[in-house]
Amino acid sequence: MLRTLIALFITANFTAGIAAENSAKPHHVILITIDGAAAFYFDDPKAPLLNLRKLAAEGVVAKGMKVSNPSVTWPNHTTLITGVSPAKHSVLYNGLMLPDKNGALQRDPERSQTELVAVPTVYDFLHKKGFSTAGINWPCTKDAAALDYTFPDVQNQLRYTTPQLIQELTAAKILDDSSEAAFINKSGTKRDEIWAEAAGYVLQKHRPNFMLLHFLFADGTQHRFGPQTTEAYEALDSIDQHIGKLF
Repeated sequence: MLRTLIALFITANFTAGIAAENSAKPHHVILITIDGAAAFYFDDPKAPLLNLRKLAAEGVVAKGMKVSNPSVTWPNHTTLITGVSPAKHSVLYNGLMLPDKNGALQRDPERSQTELVAVPTVYDFLHKKGFSTAGINWPCTKDAAALDYTFPDVQNQLRYTTPQLIQELTAAKILDDSSEAAFINKSGTKRDEIWAEAAGYVLQKHRPNFMLLHFLFADGTQHRFGPQTTEAYEALDSIDQHIGKLF
């Protein structure tokens, strides 16, 4: 993660089936993160963020966020949903560091939520209260019992995705092939597209009260080409369009 990210808390009121006296209350919250999207992009006239700026104009905006140390993806995403620092929630890397047979530390990226996160998350709290939850490409959510539908941010994603969700996404042609190899071989922009479409499908079909969605393409693009390059702007434009279609 390029030190900073843009995070959006968005509430939506799906009124179908909701009693009239409760219809003014927000019943659905989506937390979207754009990995690698530094705060300066919001005011950068070259950054094509039409949908993000529209959402900001209609809502509330913070001037910036303080990045947790270490400033990498999994620790910061876990801070967002626990409210505590990595020193307390215990996620210090994009995975778990363990010694190999020679004693050298190696990162294991496929550990479960309970092995990585030492404190309750917001979705743990909500699930206990009876609210429905979902996570699409969110870090540290492998085998998360408190997520009704999960498509976790791990190396072998489909292996740990909710089986029912894989079946539904395949039937809806969001996944053209449910094999892990086929998914891994897709481009970064295509995977972002699939995560966005999966999130839209889950919202329409299952209407979770709380959903997590994490976009990655802008981060990978900037690691390769650098910030504020043509490629970086194109990646941000792609994600902004995904968010527009989601709504």
